[in-house]
Amino acid sequence: MRVPQLGGRWLGLALASGSFLLVVGGGAAAAVESDTVGGFWNGMWWSLSLVMTEGFVGEAPRTTAGALVSAALMVTGFAMLSVVSASLASIFVRSDERPAEQRDAAADAALVRALDEVLERLERLEARLDTRPGDDRDRT
Repeated sequence: MRVPQLGGRWLGLALASGSFLLVVGGGAAAAVESDTVGGFWNGMWWSLSLVMTEGFVGEAPRTTAGALVSAALMVTGFAMLSVVSASLASIFVRSDERPAEQRDAAADAALVRALDEVLERLERLEARLDTRPGDDRDRT
C-alpha cells in the first residue's frame, strides 16, 4: 500500500487553508460574539489564540454559533499542528532515505543483470541440446 508523502506541497496547502480559516474565524467570532469579542481585530486575536493554543484568551463563547466557531478553530489548530509536524518529519526522513534507496536501486540493477546472464546461459544450453545429433526426444 502506497502512503502519500507529506512534504512542502502539503505544508503550503495546510498553512494557506489554516490562514484562511483564521481570518474567517476571526470575522465570524466578531460577528456572533459581539459581547465577548470587541471587533474584527479582537476576533482575529481570539481566533489565533484558539488555533495556536486550543484555549480561550479571555471569556469562553456565550452563543452556540460562537461555540461552533471555537470548536472548528480548535480542530483546525490541531490539524495544522499535525500536518506541519508530519511535513517537517517527512522532509528529514526523506533525505535520510535517499542513500538507502540508491543502494536498493543498485542492488536491484545488479540482480537484474545476473538474472539476464543466467537466462542467456540457459538459452545457450537449450540451443546446444536442440542441435545434438541423433537425439529424437520430444522437448517440451
